[in-house]
Amino acid sequence: LGMQVQPQIAGGAEPLFLLNQRLVEEAAKNHMFANQHAGAHPVNLIIINEYYERMIVHVRDLRQATLSNVHNIMRNEKTEQILNKVLLLPDGYMNWDISKQIDYQIEHRIPFLVSWIEGWLKADKDPNFRPKILFTSFEQFIKDKRAFINKILDFYEIDHDLYNYDIEKTPDKDVHLYRKGKSCEWRDVFNEEQREKATKLIPDELFSRFDWDK
Repeated sequence: LGMQVQPQIAGGAEPLFLLNQRLVEEAAKNHMFANQHAGAHPVNLIIINEYYERMIVHVRDLRQATLSNVHNIMRNEKTEQILNKVLLLPDGYMNWDISKQIDYQIEHRIPFLVSWIEGWLKADKDPNFRPKILFTSFEQFIKDKRAFINKILDFYEIDHDLYNYDIEKTPDKDVHLYRKGKSCEWRDVFNEEQREKATKLIPDELFSRFDWDK
């Protein structure tokens, strides 16, 4: 099963990505796969509603996603100083120790991520939003990769035999692979107070919906 990828379909940066109608139309007409960290902004919903019948919203445990964001900012600080301004980080953030940076990200990033997911859950229930949404999670993927892939193939009504990629293949070593790919690394990095605060910021509905360990 081969599929072309449209590498860029949006403009902007965190925390706001807006889809580009021309690029989305091009991807849809050419049956291309496209992915983006785009939220359920009214502009994005209108464009997706126009060109797509199905889509995937992929999430991960928000505590781990928050730690990942801490690492991501550290990495970009060395090469793309402008990102720190776009991300609206407070003055002196890059000079804080890691624990203080995590405190800040827990307080500001997790509420944003909760809102991001809740926006897509709301869109999924909206009768005026035409596309069907398949919600998937990183935790589902690492738990059973084959079942995860088959669930996506079933959603798009694709024969399982057409997909023959080695899902257990280890990615080639690359300088950009700075994350460990673990689902619960946050447990070892966050201190007790941070673990408790981060968990309290996540609604029970999301824990049950995505089977995250509380």
